[in-house]
Amino acid sequence: MTICISAIGTDKNGDGCDEEFIVFATDHMITFGNGNIDNEFEHNIQKYKELGSTKNVIAMLSGDTLLFEELIKGTETLNDFDDIRNKIHNNFKEKRKSNIKIQVLEPLSMDENELKNLLTLPTINQVAKDILNEILKYRLKTSILLIGFRNKKAQIYEIDEVRNISARDLHFNSIGSGSTNASHSLFIQKHCKKNNLKETIYNVYKSKRNAEVSIGVGKETEILIFSNNKIITIGEDDLVELNKIYEDELNFGKNEINGKTLNSLNLLNNCEVKTDVK
Repeated sequence: MTICISAIGTDKNGDGCDEEFIVFATDHMITFGNGNIDNEFEHNIQKYKELGSTKNVIAMLSGDTLLFEELIKGTETLNDFDDIRNKIHNNFKEKRKSNIKIQVLEPLSMDENELKNLLTLPTINQVAKDILNEILKYRLKTSILLIGFRNKKAQIYEIDEVRNISARDLHFNSIGSGSTNASHSLFIQKHCKKNNLKETIYNVYKSKRNAEVSIGVGKETEILIFSNNKIITIGEDDLVELNKIYEDELNFGKNEINGKTLNSLNLLNNCEVKTDVK
């Protein structure tokens, strides 16, 4: 698996006007296997792709890395953000349909028409129920975090074979193994699209670091800034500084606790004993 994070912020551009941007981060973890036994390793590979004829949309993938190209096919000639996201959503649905045909129906020597005829029978037998349940539960276990701009307003969408939903009102989103921890971190930071560039960068970095406790999230970190007309990669020197700030914040919390005497609480002295244990 992996972790993909994006957050919207606002800062002054070169003309002194407010401009929205998106800070996004990924790890370099690659997972492959048959679902029962998976192998994971850090790899010098980009976990995002620039899409569209003018490279004005970015897609990050969580799940089966080998599906990435199939899921973004046909977007290279498009330019509008919504055209690209809808194309990706349709690719998801087509891939799911194709996989069901290959993995569910063909082993039973069935096609779609035979399945439809089977389901129209007055009484559906157990075999038909099992096939239907398998189809209903089937998922690609892959999703794409798509970011870009619509009329200079930053957009974040989460896309899979079922969802094609905007996270703009949330101001951030994450997908992958550590998405729960990453999102919790951004909630705790109270991140919103009014945060400036430095605040947004640190919030995203902190959420990535906090996500590393999850299985499948790599330690290596790549952070980028995506504006309406350019992509900037955060350099190693700045990543070192972000790490220092993160570690200082952790130590500051510990030092605050260590600097106070817990003995003054006298908890046991003030507690009322309800039951004696013999």
